[in-house]
Amino acid sequence: MRLLVYGGWYGSGNIGDDAILIGLRNLMKTVLPDVELVALSSNPGQTERICGVQAELLHSPRDLITGNGGAQSYYRVFRDVDAFIVSGGTPIYDYGHTSRLIHFSLPRALKKKTYCIGVGVKP
Repeated sequence: MRLLVYGGWYGSGNIGDDAILIGLRNLMKTVLPDVELVALSSNPGQTERICGVQAELLHSPRDLITGNGGAQSYYRVFRDVDAFIVSGGTPIYDYGHTSRLIHFSLPRALKKKTYCIGVGVKP
């Protein structure tokens, strides 16, 4: 099983979000030993090195819409997983609606399950 994790600022040096990703990795490996996690990250190399989780580049909505961010490869990342996990410290907040629209709509369009684990919410 391959799961895509997003919602935290993985790769940005946010220790709390990285800790949540490491904890999620450990929990998932205990429950599903053969699970493969891949996280969207602002710095995939750092996420792989620090968190021990495969990572793909997190693109901004502007890059995806203008074509500068490789929308096809981003779509492939979403298409090639079995389910999605929204995690990290605070992925739900009152701004950045375009980003959330993309990240919450793609799983639905692909008819795949989305799970929320360790999610915080800002006003």
